[in-house]
Amino acid sequence: MNRTIYKKETVATVGFLILNLAILLAGGWFVTSKIISSSAQLAEKKGALEATQKNWEQISRSQKELQAIKPQLEKIDESFVLINQPIEFINLLESLAQKTNSLFEIDLMSLGADSNKKEDVISFQIRLTGTFANLMHFLNYLENMKYLAQVQSLDVSQVAAGASRTNEGQEIPTGSVYSTVNLKAYTK
Repeated sequence: MNRTIYKKETVATVGFLILNLAILLAGGWFVTSKIISSSAQLAEKKGALEATQKNWEQISRSQKELQAIKPQLEKIDESFVLINQPIEFINLLESLAQKTNSLFEIDLMSLGADSNKKEDVISFQIRLTGTFANLMHFLNYLENMKYLAQVQSLDVSQVAAGASRTNEGQEIPTGSVYSTVNLKAYTK
């Protein structure tokens, strides 16, 4: 009987150990799977946080770049002729002609959108009489003025011999050229 009790105790102890081992293994597996899934979620959230930080850094850099180029953007905005006030631009053209000692006439050709490119423009035809050097100076001033303008065409011819005065009675120097400049100024 002693043996039977010993066997029963041994079987009970072994059963208890196996049950504890099974519980321990199941608990370990459960805890390990939770750790792995939590680790994956943590890695995903860490990646999202890093992406958000990079986005904020990019936004910060973009804001700094915008502040750096803001004066240039203002200059660009000022380079357009005001559609409702082209007189300032025309006065500038007249003063450029005076600086270059050229006789000057201007005609407004069109006002509004350019049919080819859907741009808002004012087109002018400018007629200058003066020396070739004066014409080149005028074109140089046009190129370097603050307004955004484009020479569409340029026609230059020598003033006929014997023509010493314009229709308005202004004197034409000998060796002068007569030029027609078709100019497009961009507006806003």
